[in-house]
Amino acid sequence: MNLKEIAIAAAFSVRTSIAKNKKNRKVKKVQFWTGIPMCRVFLPIFRSRGRPSRAESCGSSFCLVSKSRKNTFHPLHSFTCADCVRKVHSVCAFRFTDEDEYELPNTTAKCLDCSDGANMSHDTRKTLLGRLTSKIDAELQEDTLILQEAAELMEELENNLQKSSGPTRRRFEKALRSFGVDQRAWLQEFNGNSIRKILRSVNTAKLLAVFPPNPFITKIVMENLGYLMSSADTSAKTDSEIDEIESHVNSLVRNLRSAMPEAVVTPKLHLICSHLIP
Repeated sequence: MNLKEIAIAAAFSVRTSIAKNKKNRKVKKVQFWTGIPMCRVFLPIFRSRGRPSRAESCGSSFCLVSKSRKNTFHPLHSFTCADCVRKVHSVCAFRFTDEDEYELPNTTAKCLDCSDGANMSHDTRKTLLGRLTSKIDAELQEDTLILQEAAELMEELENNLQKSSGPTRRRFEKALRSFGVDQRAWLQEFNGNSIRKILRSVNTAKLLAVFPPNPFITKIVMENLGYLMSSADTSAKTDSEIDEIESHVNSLVRNLRSAMPEAVVTPKLHLICSHLIP
């Protein structure tokens, strides 16, 4: 992978991660306002319905879950308060975000009663929820900007790489298409069939003709690879055929060392150069 490919992969990864985070935060925001405990409004409704939610009340002094409609909070998580050791729903402790959920297994996590006081009024709870919602909104906007920047970066890279319009690039793609290879060469996404087509001598000549007329070593290397490819079958080899294969392997090694003395040897190239000939 070159630097441009890494940048594109990073942009895709950032966009996917932020998009997922954005969706989760929208769900959390809806849960905030659905669960705001405005008792003067909600409690009469609960009484008129004649029954609470099927969810069991937790150890909080005001359990949002038991006083809300079924499945208002889903999925529902609980934790044990480090101070009072009561089992409390995470939403009843105003722990809504992914970061909060990650911290719940921590032994220092506290419920709302222990962290802010059990005698907190409903108006105070509403105010606190409003502040948390504003904080989530700010984080959501920040994530949206990052997502937009990542998308713009990815689009720019794709335009530079995929939609290049230079004359050499156009001739190279035309040569590939002439023998049935129409892959995204800028991502090096050639499959085995594509490589077999490229390494045929007549097709190799078409590709090399695109570039300046002095790729002497490159031509030899391509021819060596083409011969080794055509010899890669299950038939038993004669001594003369083995000698010919060895000659091409030695030529390949010699010319690769001359053309790219600092290049890293890949595992497949190592197998060809060091272990193909017994």
